[in-house]
Amino acid sequence: MSCAPCDTPDKQCADRNDFFFSRGPGTFRVATNLHAEARAALVSRMGPSPGVVLMRGGLATCRNDSDHEELFRQESYFAYLFGVDEPDWWGMIELPSGRTSLFIPRLDPSYAIWMGEIKTPNAFRQKYRVDAVLYADELKAAVAAALAAAAGDTGTPLVHTLRGTNSDSGQDIGHALPTADGLPTGCAPCEEVLYATLAECRVIKSAAELQVMAYVSWLSSMAHVEVRRTCVLVLVVAAC
Repeated sequence: MSCAPCDTPDKQCADRNDFFFSRGPGTFRVATNLHAEARAALVSRMGPSPGVVLMRGGLATCRNDSDHEELFRQESYFAYLFGVDEPDWWGMIELPSGRTSLFIPRLDPSYAIWMGEIKTPNAFRQKYRVDAVLYADELKAAVAAALAAAAGDTGTPLVHTLRGTNSDSGQDIGHALPTADGLPTGCAPCEEVLYATLAECRVIKSAAELQVMAYVSWLSSMAHVEVRRTCVLVLVVAAC
């Protein structure tokens, strides 16, 4: 089953395993637990030490000096863990509990004039199946609170952020999507662990990910078949 994000109580959406997301009618239905499983795998690999994982999603950009927004594609690591479609979001995973929070832009009411209804944090919480959704201007306080709550555990809680170079592009994600704006005052990030750990997680595919990959492979094959069929028809028509 699937439903639009709403503010209805959770008791009306009890069986969360039945929910999915897709790109529209006729496309593959991806179970929303795919991202929850990815987060669980990351938490397991990060170990029992207390702290938080803090990540920044992709940013909305405009074409040159105009107000025309470019087609948005989510940053890959952020999409892997959270499945979020929208730009300018943040994500936090508390360690070792795995409690997950997302942080959304606080949009001006005028946004609704051109873009439609402004969904509430609770609507997004139900859509993405996380523990909490807050506004981005509440991020620093939330990180500080999570660190304070973890301080009673063994070890000093750390804020793990992404810093690593893509071997194909040569770009450092820490430069492309800096996280300093989300850190509480006086908090220094740990940049040595998360990138390598998360990259390793993405190498090992879950059953849900394998289903998506099988569908994409089939879809690509069907597209090639249709191209070849069209080419044959064109040649036949031309020969006539």
